[in-house]
Amino acid sequence: MGKSELKKLVFGKKLLPLILVLVVILLLATGFMFANKKVHIAVDDSTLVISTLHSKPEDVLVQAGVNLGSKDEYRLSTAKLTNGTVISVQRAVPVTIAYQGKSEVVLTAKRTVGEIAESMGMNRPDIKLVPSAQAKVEPNMHVQFVTLTEKIVEREVPERFTIIR
Repeated sequence: MGKSELKKLVFGKKLLPLILVLVVILLLATGFMFANKKVHIAVDDSTLVISTLHSKPEDVLVQAGVNLGSKDEYRLSTAKLTNGTVISVQRAVPVTIAYQGKSEVVLTAKRTVGEIAESMGMNRPDIKLVPSAQAKVEPNMHVQFVTLTEKIVEREVPERFTIIR
């Protein structure tokens, strides 16, 4: 078979569309193969492993059947969703917040008292957190935001000293 006969066969009306279709199918198949990710989901004291084509964590959680409540949160172990990423789901728990004589029960999925204070805009130097900012949040925990004030008090105190003669 000569070059001219091969050109006629390839560029003829019958074989060229077939070759183009095969090339497109191969490109699509390899694209999906590289887009597939294995993701780990840590939720409710268990770990799920799921293969997905999704690039948004919300879509991966829906695919895995993980329902998030309105105050539940998730965190990624990597900046973006990639192969091997761990999605950690933190369920919201009730916490009692006391500030300036008022108490309120809030649902929060924050992991530490400091994160709660930051989310409420109370992470200021003039507010002391009880328990400390590093304390882990537990269900039905009581957290106090204590406002610190500074007062300068001047008073005269007689100094006692001994007289040596």
